[in-house]
This record gives sequence, structure tokens and C-alpha cells, in this order.
Amino acid sequence: MNTSARSEGGDQQPLTTAARSGPPRRDAWLLTIIAGLIWAVAATSVAYLDLSHRRRLNDLHSVAGADVAAEHVVRSLESVKLMLRHSSATIQRLWEQGMAPGDWLRGTLAAIAAELPQVSGVFMVDEQGYFVTDETGRRLEGFHVGDRDFFTRPARGYPRELFIGAPTISEVNGRWFVPASYVVRNPNGEFGGILTAAVDPIYLRGVYEQQRRVPGEVIVLADITGRVMGATGNLRDGDPIGTVIAGTAMRFAYRHDHRSSRLPLVADDPAMIVTAHPVGEFGLYAFAAVPPIRWTDGVWQPIAIWFLLTVLSGVLFHVRARFQAREVAARVHIERQASRLASLAADLERARARADQARQAAEAANYAKSMFIATMSHELRTPLNTIIGFSEVIQDQNYGRLPSPEYIEYANYIHDSGTQLLDLINSILDYSKIEAGKMALMPQAVELLPVVNASVKLIRGATDRKGVTLDVAIPDHLPRLMADERALKQILTNLLDNALKFTSAGGAILLTAKRHDDDWVDVLIRDTGAGFPKEEIARLLRPFEQLDGTHSRTAGGAGLGLAIVHSLVEMQRGSLQVDSEVGKGTSVVVRLPVHVPANTAPPLPAIPSG
Repeated sequence: MNTSARSEGGDQQPLTTAARSGPPRRDAWLLTIIAGLIWAVAATSVAYLDLSHRRRLNDLHSVAGADVAAEHVVRSLESVKLMLRHSSATIQRLWEQGMAPGDWLRGTLAAIAAELPQVSGVFMVDEQGYFVTDETGRRLEGFHVGDRDFFTRPARGYPRELFIGAPTISEVNGRWFVPASYVVRNPNGEFGGILTAAVDPIYLRGVYEQQRRVPGEVIVLADITGRVMGATGNLRDGDPIGTVIAGTAMRFAYRHDHRSSRLPLVADDPAMIVTAHPVGEFGLYAFAAVPPIRWTDGVWQPIAIWFLLTVLSGVLFHVRARFQAREVAARVHIERQASRLASLAADLERARARADQARQAAEAANYAKSMFIATMSHELRTPLNTIIGFSEVIQDQNYGRLPSPEYIEYANYIHDSGTQLLDLINSILDYSKIEAGKMALMPQAVELLPVVNASVKLIRGATDRKGVTLDVAIPDHLPRLMADERALKQILTNLLDNALKFTSAGGAILLTAKRHDDDWVDVLIRDTGAGFPKEEIARLLRPFEQLDGTHSRTAGGAGLGLAIVHSLVEMQRGSLQVDSEVGKGTSVVVRLPVHVPANTAPPLPAIPSG
């Protein structure tokens, strides 16, 4: 006999057997199978799309790697060709004038080796194949290279200006190099020897390492016969120079440049996604090979996730079958929770509204701050400049003597107060520009001593009035700084002003400088003032922070001096070091970089006149 779900009093009663049994178990199994099929189709689709995308991306990486490698090799070899062409023309001109190249040739070869990072050495061979000299001035008597391809091919009339020979091991230092030969003509226009630049494969390897985009990528430079001239990545165990590219890869390079295909780059190696690109007119090919994306790569993870979802779906269906008998009681509980959630949603909406109001208030405050600073720039500084100017007129009594000396004293007070307020406003405006990233600096070569003199001149009167000694000791041999002159002056003026504020009458301030290593100059400002605890240094470098002592309050200021100095020093790649001790004073070290001339490379030696 069925019982009702609730008694007349509204209390919950035990549910019926039919309600507890729920839907048939076979329906749960059927729903589980359907969910499993849906998840399987979804997992297969996602895995296939992801695999296709990664394969396309892999092909693009291969094509881009070959293009970039070929472009770099073309630029490097063109630079070598231009240098050798210039040197060859000069040698021919000297021969025509009946002069031997001599020391000029040795200096030119040294300059080429120093100018071109891709060249490890340069040497000259005469028309019979005997070694003449190299960039070090070395003369190997009887050393014959006439059987090498980098000599025989240009000697027989190579159709292009620059011939790139097979990778060769140097008999001088035992290292691999790629010869790049340029023909030297005698005064009759006939073959008179060659100039050969030894291109360093290690340099090419370093450049290619920087261009690798994906793990396992291999970048190879090979000649038309397939011999490797430079490589990076795991091409083969040991030194890859001299390894021969697989015939299938070379045939692919001859027919399909700028396209990728799956084939082995080296014989007996696994197939990779290979792209070939011809290197200009030099008879070379740049290969980029990336590991292929297999269908198993990255597939198991989505399959495992979707399989787990299938299992969870089956569990949920069976749990639902077991607990459907309690559905009536759950509905009551859900209704109560829904009421609670509605209340929480209302609270959340009110909180969101308050958050929006706070955000709008913050934006309005930020806008008001910007408008205030913009207004202050003109509306406050212009009247202050007028006040300061008229107070100076009264001080100087330009329009006649004043009846009472108190007027001059009051004019001094007006002038000092206006100047102090104008400095405060300028400090706030400067820090606002720095904080907003609108402070534009122009670093250039700056002499330190004139800037120091200008800053000392601004504060010398105040130190004399206060009875503080200001000593300046700047060595004459200091190099020029790489800094913005206006910012450097403001740094020194702020630090001197701070030192004066916290130094009592009878104290002393020292400004000196010295060189730190070869790349930096340290500017030191030390005072004998009140000092402050070391733990306060980090806080005082933040804006609007001041010491809590009585002396700091009487000194005045907005707490922006050190913050502005810190920001300006860091904007010029410098550093700021502050050290202080209570009762003994404070020392500040500003470290700024030394100016380095733009062109530091050795010039080519002058061509001797005929």
C-alpha cells in the first residue's frame, strides 16, 4: 500500500518502494553507452584538429628556419665578397704601379679578420698555388695549396666572383673552416692568385642556435654536393662538419625550394620535416629540419580526459538511479537553497554596485588628480613667479628706497616662501611626469665638472648663510658620462639641498667623484648632519616619505627629493647607494655609466699612394 509523501502536519514521511527503486538499471547503462560514444567522437575530433594544427605549424617553422638561415648566410658572404673585392682591386692597382703590397697587404688582411666576425682568418695564395701571407704576417715557405678546390676552381675560371670551397681542416691550427676565394688579377688582367677568407663554422653554428624556434630543430648549410659547412642541433653524433646530406634531401632541394617534405636529412637517420632554400648565387643550400609530429603525440591526454568523463557520466547515471527516491526531499532542500541563493545574489549585486561606484570614484579621483596637476602647472607657477619677481624688485628697491627696513625683511620672507613653494610644486610635477612615464631624457656625453659647478653655484649662497662648509673635489682625469645633463644637474642639486637641510651650522658637506672600474663613475655627497637609522633608507626612497624626527619636520619639503633622484638615476642605467648613521651624517653614492664612443672597430689601413 502506498503512503503519502507528507503527513497532514507537513512532516516528511518515508518514500514508497517504487520511488526508491528509480528508473530501471538498463536505462542507466544505455545512457552511459550513449555518453561514451559522444565523448569518443568529441575526443577524436579535438585530437585530429589539434594534430593538424601542430603539423601545419611545424611546416611553417621549417620553412621560416630555412629562409632566415639562407638570408643570414647571404648577408655574411656578401660582406666577405665586398671586403675581398676591395682588397683585390687595391693589390692589382699596386702591381700596376710597380709596388709590392708588403705591409699594406698584411694590415688589410688583419683588418678584414677583425671587422668580420664570421671570418677566422684571411690569407693570399699566388698564381702557382703557394702560400704568400695571412692576417698575422705568417709566411710558410714552400706551403702549396694548388691542389685544393678553393684554388683550382677560381684558377680555371669560376663564373662567379666568390667561390665557396669544400670544408677544410686548417694545417696551421687543426680547425675546420669554409674557404671563400676571390681572384686577384695581375696588371695584364690574367690570373694572379687568390684571396681566401676562412669562414668559421663555429660562428655559423652560434648564429643558427639563436634562430632555432622549436626543440629538436636542425639548421644545416651545405654546398651543392651535399657537404655540410655549418650545422646546429643533433644532426649526428660528433662533429657534423663534412657530413654529406642524404641524396633524397639534395634532390628535393634542387626541385622544391620554399617547400617542406618528410624525408631523412642524413642517410640512415629518421625522417624529419625538411625545407631547403638556395643561398643566393653561392651554390649553397640552407636546410631546416624539425621533428615530425606523430599521431600519438598529444593524443592520449584528451582521450584520457574524455574517457574519464565517460566513466563519470556512467557513475552519475547510476547514482541518479539510486537516489531518485529521495527526489521529493531534495526538492524541498533545493527550494530552500534557491531562496538562500537569491538572497546571496541580491547581496552580490549590491556588492557589485558598490564596487562599480568605488571604481568610478577612483577614476574620478585619478582624473581630478591629473586635472589638478595640469592646472597647478600654470595657475600656481605663474602667480608664484610673479610674487617672486615683485619681491625681488622690492628687495633691490628698484623704484626708490623704502621708508622702513622692515619692508625689506618682509620682502625677503615673501621671496623665500614663494621660492620654497615653487620648488615644492616643481618637485610634485617632476615626480608626476616620472610616474606617468612622460619624463623624456636625452643621454649624451656630459662633462661632470661643469654640471657640478652649476649645481654648487645654486646652493653656495644658502650654505654660506647657514654657516655650512661646502667642499668640492672633482679629479681632472674623469671620463665623460653618458647622461642627461639637465637630469644630472637636478640629481646633484636635490642631493646637495637635502644635505644642507639636515646639516646644522658649523657642519660640512663634501662633493667628490672617482672612477669605478672602466665603465662607471661614482659621485659621492657626504654630510655631517643629523643622519637617520639604516632601516629607514628603503622607506625614504619612496615618494612623500619623511623622517619622523623634529629636525626633519623643521627642514620642510614634501619627501620627494630622494624619490626623484632614485628614479632619474635608474632611468639613466645608474644606481643609487645611501648610507647613514644617526648623529654622524649621511653619504650618497650615485653611480653612472661612462660614455663609450659609437665606433670602436679598428679602421682599415690607408692605401699607399703611388
